[in-house]
Amino acid sequence: MKDHNVTVNGARSMLQQIDIGVPQGSLMGPRLFAIYVNDLPTSSETGCIHMFGEEVEEIVNELNLILNDFKVWCCKNHLTVHTGKTVAMLISSHAFVGPTRPLMFGDSYIYFNTKFTCLGVEIDYKLNWKPQVKALHIKFGGKLKFLKKFKGLPSSVLEEIYFKGIVPSITYCIAIWGSCSPSTFKVLEHLHLKAAKLIHKLPSKTPDSDVLDLVKWKPLGYIYKCRLTSIMYQLFHNSLPDQLKALFEIRNTDKNYNLRRINDFLNVQYNSNLGRNSVR
Repeated sequence: MKDHNVTVNGARSMLQQIDIGVPQGSLMGPRLFAIYVNDLPTSSETGCIHMFGEEVEEIVNELNLILNDFKVWCCKNHLTVHTGKTVAMLISSHAFVGPTRPLMFGDSYIYFNTKFTCLGVEIDYKLNWKPQVKALHIKFGGKLKFLKKFKGLPSSVLEEIYFKGIVPSITYCIAIWGSCSPSTFKVLEHLHLKAAKLIHKLPSKTPDSDVLDLVKWKPLGYIYKCRLTSIMYQLFHNSLPDQLKALFEIRNTDKNYNLRRINDFLNVQYNSNLGRNSVR
């Protein structure tokens, strides 16, 4: 990689040669890192990064083999894994009762957790998204308390602050966790109504059923549906990553076979909430 200057807080750093890795803090950093680790999924000849098994022992044994291959790949690419920040999770509708063979990365143990935060999204082993919504509820409430301090501003200004500064942070990755149960999602909708009353200075006794119509807002659930629609539009026009495209299948790709529903996606039937609430 060529020498380059980095400007931090108005000061220009010295030129440095980068032989390994990716410089942090730059706009290109995430994309460069994605390129750098592009061959990671093919680093293991034993299995693949995304895998499922019937028995826990089988899964752990296969993961240990893959982790060994992964360690070799890291050594070749001069990367160090922080095992203290690395966890494993067994995703199942039922809690697993051990013990089981330990998961190892070299000489270090990787421990199993029942929930973990990944890229700002809290994932639990049941994929019911309750921890994620609970965290968002706390965050949402704090932001509304902050907004309340400026309630003297015009409603139009408060509304712009709300939809440009607060709603995007609350609906981050909603296409994933928005499939939670209606009762779980309802706690966020309640704060959305509370924000509408605050911003438009509605009486506290205004029925919740009338609030959104009065202020001409859509519920947060509408944002979830729009995100899904956008994803399916990109899928239909073949502009999604291969991992997402592989989840869906067109009913019939033969354009000569003219049926009214020829371009519909195949509808997969699930017998459990875990399946019904999945991305697919």
